[in-house]
Amino acid sequence: RIDNKDRKIIQLGALLYARSMEELEKCLSVIEMEEEIKSEIVDAVEEYNEDEKVGIDLVVTVPDGSEISAVVAAQAEEAIAAVDDDPYISKSIDDIVIKLGTGNYTIAEPIENANGSVRILGEGKNTKVDASTIAEGAIISLNAPDATTAPRRALTKKDDYTYIEKVSIEDVVLTGVKGSLIYDNGVKTCVNNLTISNAQIELATEAVDFQSIIAFQGGGVKDFTIKNSTVYNTTDTYAKYFIRY
Repeated sequence: RIDNKDRKIIQLGALLYARSMEELEKCLSVIEMEEEIKSEIVDAVEEYNEDEKVGIDLVVTVPDGSEISAVVAAQAEEAIAAVDDDPYISKSIDDIVIKLGTGNYTIAEPIENANGSVRILGEGKNTKVDASTIAEGAIISLNAPDATTAPRRALTKKDDYTYIEKVSIEDVVLTGVKGSLIYDNGVKTCVNNLTISNAQIELATEAVDFQSIIAFQGGGVKDFTIKNSTVYNTTDTYAKYFIRY
């Protein structure tokens, strides 16, 4: 049996042996010790592993005629694969910037990010995006639990809230939006700056998250700006709120 006086030795050994939480759990399952000590070891390894993560900022230029979510997911996987293949280092996408030119685009799946911000940037009224083929989910899905971008981690945490610097939809014509524009997936999140600028957004509302077009069920927004933009609905189904948190 391991006594309290051996805690530091145990923590050191755990750090050296179990840089992945899966290995750590296996290690602890065969050692008899107090639950308090096990908890201290897990906390120590999590703190250590937090420093062993590589965050990648992704800038995606989408070709005219493309389905946006597929291009983003593919380039995210390529960016992660390009990082040194160290199994003990967690690799993830932090911020996603999507650049669209003049042309016609589609979105078939939500733009998901498990970690950080999402920005959709077009070139004005000639950047047209058809979102009518999204069967379920928001256009932008923050803190997405199943995002292809990698396991979720907080960029910065303050009072248990995940801090995201900016989310925006700018200089695009977006049509056929059946669900929410933005959803935080119920995770405690603070977006510092949310902007809709020079955008024309056609809602074709069928079902939304948290009864809202912009839905923060777990957190909220510090600064929200909407300018030079039009948002309108073409169906008889309406969200109860435009923005809610």
